[in-house]
Amino acid sequence: MKTILKTFLELIRIKQSIGSLLLIIPCFLAIALIYKTNPDIAFNKFIFTAILFSVGAFLMRSAGCIINDLLDKNFDKKVARTKNRPLASEKISSKKAVFFLIILLFLGLIILLQFNYQTIVGGFVALGLIITYPLMKRITYFPQIFLGITFNFGIIMAGLALNSSICNGFKPMSFTIESVSSPSVGAFRRCCPGVNDSLGTTPGMVNSLPSLNWICCSISLAA
Repeated sequence: MKTILKTFLELIRIKQSIGSLLLIIPCFLAIALIYKTNPDIAFNKFIFTAILFSVGAFLMRSAGCIINDLLDKNFDKKVARTKNRPLASEKISSKKAVFFLIILLFLGLIILLQFNYQTIVGGFVALGLIITYPLMKRITYFPQIFLGITFNFGIIMAGLALNSSICNGFKPMSFTIESVSSPSVGAFRRCCPGVNDSLGTTPGMVNSLPSLNWICCSISLAA
């Protein structure tokens, strides 16, 4: 029993907590931003949501590790960095891994059912992203872009959980582009010609997700 538990913990990468943090931190930031800018949200709802998202993030990251290893076990055997993973090294059978996966997904479903139906739908979309990520490595040289979308999907989930929307939970954020160097400002204006001097004041985009403006700005600054 002790050996099985140890193998299971190894399977979900319990010692590599960075994966769980990469899921939890975007959720926390989104939840905190929505709570800070929306006085209608009660403090106990804020705390309750944060706790559920923390547990859910851990469960889904653990499930994601198992899904990844199940799909990649034949490849992992041939790679020095991954050949000692439980499934690749056959420390655990695929049947037992699937059994553990079902338990994790069931627990994740219990967490998900505590929210509104919009969040539940979003949760199934997130599961689709988690399942699809390992397959991206077979069709593109840039699977980490898809992984980044998967890790940050919790931002959308937070909006759905607290406001049943991905837009209304956020207030427009002010960010003056004159504080950026001149070449970057020019790149920003070329990328986003409809954006005024402050993000969040784009015509027709009032109350939209400020992250959309941040993405546009980031792309222009990286160009």
